[in-house]
Amino acid sequence: MSIRFRKDRIVYTIFYLIYLLPFMEIITFKYTVELCRFQFINEMMNYYLVVMCLGSVFIVFLKKYDIKSNYVAIMIMISWGYLITNTIVKTGSADKRLIATICVLAVLSASINTVEQFVPILYALNIFCVVNAINVFLHIVTRGYTFLSPERHRIIEGYYLFGYDNGFFVFLLPTLCFDLLFYVAYKEKKYLVGVLIPIVTVIAVFSASSIIGMLAVAIVYLGWKKLVRVFESRILIGCICIILVIAYSVIMSRQTYVNDLLFLVFGKTIYMARYDLWEHSLNLIRDKFLFGYGYRNIVISNGYRDTHNFLLDWLIHGGIIGLLLFVSMLAISFNEINKKQDCYKRVYFSCIIGFFVASLAESYMAYINYWCFLLILIIGSKIDLDGERLN
Repeated sequence: MSIRFRKDRIVYTIFYLIYLLPFMEIITFKYTVELCRFQFINEMMNYYLVVMCLGSVFIVFLKKYDIKSNYVAIMIMISWGYLITNTIVKTGSADKRLIATICVLAVLSASINTVEQFVPILYALNIFCVVNAINVFLHIVTRGYTFLSPERHRIIEGYYLFGYDNGFFVFLLPTLCFDLLFYVAYKEKKYLVGVLIPIVTVIAVFSASSIIGMLAVAIVYLGWKKLVRVFESRILIGCICIILVIAYSVIMSRQTYVNDLLFLVFGKTIYMARYDLWEHSLNLIRDKFLFGYGYRNIVISNGYRDTHNFLLDWLIHGGIIGLLLFVSMLAISFNEINKKQDCYKRVYFSCIIGFFVASLAESYMAYINYWCFLLILIIGSKIDLDGERLN
């Protein structure tokens, strides 16, 4: 069997690798150049990010952005635009992560209108996943890259190429989602390999949040038919929502059993920092309930500027207005995804629910590659996998 390479896909894949590089969270690389006293490389990467953001404006202008076909993306722009505006009003400057999110999503949503146009982006994300997996196993084998600084024997504990241990879940899960969608649609084994790489990487690192998030994906995906039957009844939906709210309140206030279970499996508990962050966050939210404090403008506790909980993050950064914008964005996205065939809905909702389960104890918004998750919502509203066959 001969393997065919399409030159146009190769060219576009290389383009997206170059374009997306500054929008990824390359933490180990940054630490490595600091250890080797090449700080100027990090400064060059910052300039590169600025150039790519400016280039994004030019690309979107060339694409003649169509608002009507990109209303989910527009809702994302409004939500993140609000955070930027709110932050600038309070501090006079905006965080580069917010600006980067708007820039890269504007380009991708303007560029992707067909399955064929999305394939090079998926290839680029898979290449990032492979590089990250190699880096993870090198990190484990060398016990933290101690060879990078033999004199100081410094160990970069917990850091991998794309984000702090659980942080790269922000791009691993979306990549898994896209590969699984393509495997369901086209039954090509290469996409199944793309599904397995993120799973193996998460298991190898054994980060609590990532493992729990991945388990949630598996549970929802495998139990999808039963869940659909349950959610057909509005009464049951209401009961489930009430139970979840009560359960979440219990976890927030009485975490003894949860902590014991987490310590048994992962060797650590929520009490390490999160409970203190949540308690301080709730007190701070009461003072500025409407608009919040702006993105990462306030130290919550112990030097942390994030709450390690996506709901509290939105309330701290954007207040109730920011949270309502976020919920509205999700509602519009879910409505579009719900129009898909059941086999595709199963993939989308499994990955989205898994992501939010992991986000109950993490602040993924703090990572510059959070746009990878938001891309799931855009793809779910724009791409019809049954409407086009790949060559």
